[in-house]
Amino acid sequence: MNAPSDSHEWFGWARIAEGDNAPERFDELLKSYKSAVDSPLAIVAREVYAAYPNAKFILTTRDPVKWEKSVQSTSLALYKAGRFKEDLPPYVEGAIRWGKLYFDGYNGGRLESDAQMELIKHNEYIKSIIPADQLLVYEMGEGWERLANFLGACVTPYYFAVNIHSISPL
Repeated sequence: MNAPSDSHEWFGWARIAEGDNAPERFDELLKSYKSAVDSPLAIVAREVYAAYPNAKFILTTRDPVKWEKSVQSTSLALYKAGRFKEDLPPYVEGAIRWGKLYFDGYNGGRLESDAQMELIKHNEYIKSIIPADQLLVYEMGEGWERLANFLGACVTPYYFAVNIHSISPL
């Protein structure tokens, strides 16, 4: 799943995070996807699991220090820059509404001051709600094998991207 691309999707995810999370809401927003990752689903993981109790879940983990730098220089910076502006395009308004739920609600405004601990708490929360046989805790850069085995897929002969700047052979 890509990041929501229009105001309808962002507002839909905001409504779910605000409590309008009947399984039909997920079906509506995910109807053209086979899988979904990260935001906006991360803050409604319990509701996603309730809507899709037989699904497989992958919790990707990474170094908390690197994650903190990343989130503070990207999505948090964009949210802070746009949250008090007026006359924003609908797409941006929906993203800001969702951002408020994520940054101020789910993370309690602590991503600016304690992002590393918030990431650790989030990871533990996910592990507490998804049954172990449906959850792969996957460290970024591990390669294809565990991921493919968990998904019941073949290991690809292609290189695995370790980060944006390098690739590693299998």
